[in-house]
Amino acid sequence: MTPPKPDSSPCDACGRPFRPEAHPRCYESPYLMLRVCPDCIEAYIRRHAATCVNCQGPILPHSQVAVYKGDAGGTEFGHATVACNPAGNSFYGYWGRGRLESVFRCIEAC
Repeated sequence: MTPPKPDSSPCDACGRPFRPEAHPRCYESPYLMLRVCPDCIEAYIRRHAATCVNCQGPILPHSQVAVYKGDAGGTEFGHATVACNPAGNSFYGYWGRGRLESVFRCIEAC
């Protein structure tokens, strides 16, 4: 027998209770047990996302990123996908809440 599902969960951004299964726009992180209610999704992503150096699209919070050394010595970020990440010359990292949380330092070799 499976335990009953709780009626609501707290939003990880605002703390208010909501029912994730009732909201198609609930944001659930693929890498963390994170749930953000529909009222907070847009602001949460805007506040914590990065911009991909390759496609200029948003890199969602709590996802893996390609990490590049920028021209001016800074760090650039890209989606860790085949479409956005050219082969080689990048490290892989984890984009957290608006910042690079870790770099795995595994260089892709072709």
